[in-house]
Amino acid sequence: GEPSAQYNIATSYMTDEWGEEKDFEKAAFWFMCAYQNRKSSKSTIDASKKCLDSLAKYVNLNSVKERIVQNYPEYLNL
Repeated sequence: GEPSAQYNIATSYMTDEWGEEKDFEKAAFWFMCAYQNRKSSKSTIDASKKCLDSLAKYVNLNSVKERIVQNYPEYLNL
């Protein structure tokens, strides 16, 4: 539930930075968690939104959000 950790995990899936295989679906999941997290700073929200916008051409973001709402509502600021 820590926004900076969620953002870092997302970045690793998006960029293959830490040896994780690129997975845009997982990246979108974690960026959306960081974006919606109640504890996120404005800079984390802005950076996550920017990344989600760039992932939108590869991933159905509505589907990702539905999955989070159904399975992990505690990650979202609803």
